[in-house]
Amino acid sequence: GTSTRDGMAKEAKIYFVDIANASGGLVVPTNLAPMYDTIYLGRGLNYNILQHSGSWGWGNSSGTYLTQDASTDAYIYAHPDFLNLYAAGNESNPRTIRNPGISKNVITVGALQNGTASNQIASFSSRGYTQDRRIKPNVMAPGENIYSAQGNTTNGYWAMSGTSMATPATNGSIGLIRHYLLAGYYPSGAANPADSIKYQSAALLRAMAIVSCDPNIGSFVVPDSNIGWGRIDLDSVLYFTGDTRKLIIKDDTVGVRTGESKTDSFAVTNSSIPLRIAVAWTDTAAAPNANPTLVNDLNVTLTAPNGTYYRGNQYSGGQSVANPTTWDNRNVEECFRVNNPVTGVWRLTISGQNVPNGPMGFAYAITGGIGTVGIEEKTGQINIKDNFICNTVTNRVLNVKIVLSTQKLVMMQVYDSSGRLVEQILNQKMNAGEYQISHRLNLPNGIYFVELRTDNFKQFNKVVVLH
Repeated sequence: GTSTRDGMAKEAKIYFVDIANASGGLVVPTNLAPMYDTIYLGRGLNYNILQHSGSWGWGNSSGTYLTQDASTDAYIYAHPDFLNLYAAGNESNPRTIRNPGISKNVITVGALQNGTASNQIASFSSRGYTQDRRIKPNVMAPGENIYSAQGNTTNGYWAMSGTSMATPATNGSIGLIRHYLLAGYYPSGAANPADSIKYQSAALLRAMAIVSCDPNIGSFVVPDSNIGWGRIDLDSVLYFTGDTRKLIIKDDTVGVRTGESKTDSFAVTNSSIPLRIAVAWTDTAAAPNANPTLVNDLNVTLTAPNGTYYRGNQYSGGQSVANPTTWDNRNVEECFRVNNPVTGVWRLTISGQNVPNGPMGFAYAITGGIGTVGIEEKTGQINIKDNFICNTVTNRVLNVKIVLSTQKLVMMQVYDSSGRLVEQILNQKMNAGEYQISHRLNLPNGIYFVELRTDNFKQFNKVVVLH
């Protein structure tokens, strides 16, 4: 926008739901599902409302998971594209996060000071942890002297303070993330309608918001019960053409069951840019007063090219601990930060440690000095009927078997370990049937990734070229 009062997302539309009583007092229902239905279903509209910001809460001096939190988690689990944000509260003391900000699947927002002091926490901002020691608040945003529309006026503004002001600012910021994906800026960095991502899970938006966070808030060291992961900073996550810091995202709606795992690989090409990753999932509800509240437990491991491994949320001094011995079994977001990552191919593994209500989908965002292509190391069947099998390269000849159930546009291309496209093999319509493709790779020795793509499926296979 052009005015200091344009707000965070200038062209966004607001859908308002009133839960006050006749005298204007706040009435928080025990079961929030009917309220969420009113919002999500967009009563009177012909589309769903996919984002909700709540600048209110129910007092809670112990961080206990209550019925409001359980009904919130249950609703989001049943509607995984419905993102909810809640104000942390203005009680300033430990364990004063207000319900339903205790919910696992929401973004809980704390408040910072404003302007040049926005790297300092606002004194009133409620602090975590929750009773079961989950990281809350999740993110921070300026909440002191924030201009907003003034009630009972046609064009008035006034300044107010509170986490109730930080939360809609964060909601507007995530609205811009949503627009970035919808307009097709990912992965190229330039708007391309063909790349539009119309389905965006709440888990993906949570991961992108959290991975964006600037941790430099006062003397706190993330992850922290006062500031969570830090201040939301869109410029640290959204990739635009020409940026040296790049972005990889994935929204895996299939997920994993207990004992299953998925490993994705990506290349780090610039070790001077910190490598930051956030993985998020939308868990089913726990029983009110449960401790711990995590039901579907995923373990996340990051492995460097030299074999050093990291585990989600295992931090010391503000970055991931190398070769830790413990796992996080509390949170539905697991993060990594490696300030000086070694160059080469890294591997991110998401495993179903205990998934009683599975399979459990997940999403992640990776940002840093990385190749722009995320590589899923998977061979074999990619859906019930279509099958791509990529065999090992022999004498620089790549052998690929393709089985198609119907006519499809098939693309096959090769990327180097930095994510750079180095060779295109196929880009044509192919009829239903079985094909054996042999192609000579005129490439130097090294590790490469073969992308096999049809109209609605994509997979990568790692191959090694040796002369």
